[in-house]
Amino acid sequence: MPTVPSLPTFVTPQSQPTPPVSEPMLPSIPPELPKTFPKWIIIGIILLLLAATSVFAYKYYQLKQPTFNPQPTPTPQTTNINPSPTPDPTANWKTYTNDEFKFSLRHPNSWDTKMLGSDNSKTLIIAPQDTIVKLPNEGFGGGSFLTLSVNFYKQPQSTPKTDESQLISQVSSITLDHKPAQRYTTQILQDLPGFSKGDVIDTVVIENNGLYLKIDFMKKEYKTIFDQILSTFKFTEENQSKIDCKDPRPEVCTMECIQNPPYICGSDGRSYCTVCQACANKSVAWYEMKTSACGEFAN
Repeated sequence: MPTVPSLPTFVTPQSQPTPPVSEPMLPSIPPELPKTFPKWIIIGIILLLLAATSVFAYKYYQLKQPTFNPQPTPTPQTTNINPSPTPDPTANWKTYTNDEFKFSLRHPNSWDTKMLGSDNSKTLIIAPQDTIVKLPNEGFGGGSFLTLSVNFYKQPQSTPKTDESQLISQVSSITLDHKPAQRYTTQILQDLPGFSKGDVIDTVVIENNGLYLKIDFMKKEYKTIFDQILSTFKFTEENQSKIDCKDPRPEVCTMECIQNPPYICGSDGRSYCTVCQACANKSVAWYEMKTSACGEFAN
């Protein structure tokens, strides 16, 4: 028997498993923010920024300032201090007393005095000792070398006038030992016997009991000493000639005026007709008898 050829065997291919189809991944979308912030949040942020800026600026300003450590204020302490009196520069000076003309004064210990002239014309010289020893007893002339001189007159002396040789300036009224006096300055304009152009003479004229004293100071370098000498000038019998007005004061005066001299001079510098008239004036503390009028007569 013929061999029947075998038929090819067909193998049905097995179906391949179909891979699962995954769904495509969609990108994640963030949630939508609100389109605008609330206004209060924005205002709050601005305020915070301003506050932080202010704090920073203040701290920076403090760092730039110098460090100041306040000191405690000391408590004032009260101390009772009695001020010391101003010392008198003339306290230890020599005292010169003139019994004839009734006055005294003080001068530096290195100075001395010498009376020159005759009985009718006397001059007291007050100067440093080296000047005094060079003075002759008579015929001394005059000049700035004398330093300080005191001349005595029985008649009032008129104030010199300005002319081509001298200029009178700074005329003033002063008080010397509670008495009125006149002071003036003379500037020398040209060379004169005993004086040179440019010299200055300081003069004081005062009257006491009918006697006139003319005090001339002629050394500019001793100006302070001259003023100090004047401050010590005293009339030695002044207290004996004064008579105090006593209370009760008279209200009506019927006494007749006395014949002058003597003159009744009150403490106010005026001349009075009677003692009663002087003491009736309450501004008069005392009066004294003088050989010449002391001022204008009271009405």
